[in-house]
Amino acid sequence: MPQNARTELDNLLQGQPTRGGVEPLVTTRRQVLPLNDLSWEDFERLCTRLVAKDHDILDCHRYGVSGDFQGGIDLIAYRRGIREGLREPWCYQCKRWKKMTPADLRRIVAKFTYPADHYVVLTTVEATAALRDVVRDRPNVDLWDVEDISRRLKDHADLVEDFFGPHWRDAFCGPWPAPSGKMGVRLPAGRGQLGCSGRSGDRASTYCSGQDSRTCAPDHSGRVGDTSRSIRERNSRRRDKAAGN
Repeated sequence: MPQNARTELDNLLQGQPTRGGVEPLVTTRRQVLPLNDLSWEDFERLCTRLVAKDHDILDCHRYGVSGDFQGGIDLIAYRRGIREGLREPWCYQCKRWKKMTPADLRRIVAKFTYPADHYVVLTTVEATAALRDVVRDRPNVDLWDVEDISRRLKDHADLVEDFFGPHWRDAFCGPWPAPSGKMGVRLPAGRGQLGCSGRSGDRASTYCSGQDSRTCAPDHSGRVGDTSRSIRERNSRRRDKAAGN
């Protein structure tokens, strides 16, 4: 038996890793949410709360009730304008459909009569190239299909759990919150400390395990700031050292 093969066999028998190691199993989380399983009312509510997560949105609410004349929209949001003190109205139409044709989308866009700076059509279908072409030359109209909406919900485990339940939350976003029994600190989302990642301006803070900085989950307690005793003590020692110098 060649010497290198004998060495690998000995390592294997002794529980040592082999030269090549073992590749981890590829397990991809779910990438698309079952939006059509929601009622149309809950789909509108989900879209309202998703739009409101944008830190540039000052206010977002459903517009009117069933039977009202709505000017072709379901939601209205007010976004910070380029100039301070100005608000830009953005309007959204939610379509919980299983099929949408380019002619359907053109009719939806044609019904936009509520005055707004921008319009967005949110739908539970997967957009074809023909659907994308309908809005391609309309700079003030966007189309969010099931893939677009799902992608935007990846960072919002709270919404996924609220509308789809804890099993979908874990399958889509990963285990959340962080495993119990670990001390940790709460940091504002997007600061990038302790290996955390997040978008600046998210309303949720990020919880990071003090034992493993790779374990992060959003925290919606409303409390932002370091609560770790070790961090506070370390900062105190630094201040004392600086004062002594």
